[in-house]
Amino acid sequence: MGLFAVTCTNLFACAILDCVAIDLKLLLSYLYRTNKQKKLTMEFQLPVEVAKIAEGVSAEKRNELQTLLNQVFDGVSKMREQIDSVSVSNENDIVNMKLAGILRLGVEKVRLYAEKVFDAKSAEVKQQMLSYTTEDYLWLKAKQTMQILTKEIEENARWKEETRQRFDLEQKELEIQQRILKISSVAPFITRSEVEFMGNESFKAFYLGLEKSHNDRIEAERKADEERIAKEKAVALHNSRKEQILPYWLLIPFANRNDDFSTLTESEWEERFQWCVSEKKKDEANAILADVKTLLGKISVFITDKTSKL
Repeated sequence: MGLFAVTCTNLFACAILDCVAIDLKLLLSYLYRTNKQKKLTMEFQLPVEVAKIAEGVSAEKRNELQTLLNQVFDGVSKMREQIDSVSVSNENDIVNMKLAGILRLGVEKVRLYAEKVFDAKSAEVKQQMLSYTTEDYLWLKAKQTMQILTKEIEENARWKEETRQRFDLEQKELEIQQRILKISSVAPFITRSEVEFMGNESFKAFYLGLEKSHNDRIEAERKADEERIAKEKAVALHNSRKEQILPYWLLIPFANRNDDFSTLTESEWEERFQWCVSEKKKDEANAILADVKTLLGKISVFITDKTSKL
């Protein structure tokens, strides 16, 4: 920063002495014109993008940056004026070409030095950032270590402190599981939420109602099965008896042909069946007797016919 406090004119002179050997008359002429054209330093206007970034730092840093840029660009603006005043008339204008080279080397030297200053500042900030990052990580790990140590003690104390609450919760859970197990035998569709918060008397009444419904359902199913089986047996018995009596079907009165034979007791069925058999035998005997009578009639007619012819 101390070097930037020196005017750009002196910097250019140093650059000339260090970099290029030139005619003394030309050097004196250049210094004379440069010193004659000195102006008051004007503040360099930051670009909008850079200005917005600068708003995020402290006023001290902004002022330091502005001062550095002012020093650089004040000298550069003066050099621009000098370069603009240099006019190379042709390819043989050695003096002005050398003067332009001197000015270029001066600008380059100023730029290189300024870059070193900027790089040094940037490196300083990066080092601070690294230091802050490391320190932040250190505090974070220290906090985590503290939390591990203290929370372990807290949890140990809490475990002992909440013994009663834990016992009550375990007993409540045991009661709920016993309710679920008990009720599953009569109503497996009942969920935990339906019995979890019931009082003992309410659960007892609830269970008794479910148990009655369960038993009633079982009894109804048993009766339905019994009725189904009885009906199947009745149908089978009716069909069996109907098949048995089918040879005598024409002997059965029309009013009795649609009877349900399964409703008859064994004695009633046997009596009806034997009546059919008896009637069948009578019909057969009468048929035989009728056939005999018919045959005897035919024989009588035949004998009569033969006798009359004799």
